[in-house]
Amino acid sequence: MKHKIFRYFFLIAAMVVLLPLTAFSQESMKKISGTVRDSGNEPVYGATVSIQGTRTGVTTDADGKFSLNVPASKAVTLEFQCLGYETLVK
Repeated sequence: MKHKIFRYFFLIAAMVVLLPLTAFSQESMKKISGTVRDSGNEPVYGATVSIQGTRTGVTTDADGKFSLNVPASKAVTLEFQCLGYETLVK
């Protein structure tokens, strides 16, 4: 009997924690893409493009290109970082 009660309690607790996460994950997203270039207009390989204040980010490819999904409902600030360059926030 105790195991059944514990199992139901655990199931309800998991639902309370996980249901808000599913609602957040269904938020509409938009894609931001571009090319990171240096002052000489050369593509920057391996630069990190991230949403400031989050752990969401991507790395540029060999042509300096990136594509990042961001929430459509709010403005975001992007942070561009690469070894040997100053960090740029836009």
